[in-house]
Amino acid sequence: MAKKLDNKPKAKRKFNRIALNGSDKAYKTYKKVPKLDTIVFEAICVAIEEGCSLNKVIKEMGIFCGDFYRLVDSTPVFTDRYKLARQKQCDYYAQEICDISDTEPDPAVARVRMDARKWFASKVAPKSYGDKTILSGDSENPIQVQNGLSPELLSRIDKLIGNDNDED
Repeated sequence: MAKKLDNKPKAKRKFNRIALNGSDKAYKTYKKVPKLDTIVFEAICVAIEEGCSLNKVIKEMGIFCGDFYRLVDSTPVFTDRYKLARQKQCDYYAQEICDISDTEPDPAVARVRMDARKWFASKVAPKSYGDKTILSGDSENPIQVQNGLSPELLSRIDKLIGNDNDED
């Protein structure tokens, strides 16, 4: 049996919350969801830059993950700002690795903490912190294979193997 938890009019309530089997444990911490605007978005980005995880920040603010990502995808300005926040978070983690190595007394704990930060940074910002070496070049500077042999040496090799293409 489904039982309604609140008797507020539909216009005032954000969501129609229904508990199954009379269980209302999951709905005791009901918070009013703040409006996700530019100021809240900027506060989230600043928290990410300072090393906080996105899940922790939006959970504390009472914002749904889907709402946040819809806002990020809504305009290129928000998308670029979020990418910059993630890049700065990786820079923060790189600095934090040095601090951990200097201050953590237990080497095993330090290794786990540093490896977690290195892994995250390598996945979020592979160009800066990744281990992968790309041999294909990029679109602006493709790799060019050039023959390092001089024309004289090439003609001597051709004569040796019997391909006399020299027209002297």
